[in-house]
Amino acid sequence: MLIYWSTAYFLVDEVMETFDGTSDFLTHLHHVAVLWGGLNFMLDHYGGHEYALMLITAEISNPFLILRTMFKIIKYDQSFVLELVEYAFAISFVLCRTLVTFWL
Repeated sequence: MLIYWSTAYFLVDEVMETFDGTSDFLTHLHHVAVLWGGLNFMLDHYGGHEYALMLITAEISNPFLILRTMFKIIKYDQSFVLELVEYAFAISFVLCRTLVTFWL
């Protein structure tokens, strides 16, 4: 169930961010990669537990991503706070979404 919900969420997120103009190339690439992964596990019927654990671990960086997106929406893009948020997002993204999930 988590895989279906997550895949649907990323599809809706891609459409919404495309229409409101907050999406960039890296965001599109991210959505495509997650949608591809979700669809693979839905069609393969194996590895669901591992995929769910990976999704939960990867979402640790999500609060920084949400703050980053909110700052972009309100055009608060020339601030020290946004710079800190982007560094925190980059560090947590690399640690949680690439290094940690690689081992899962």
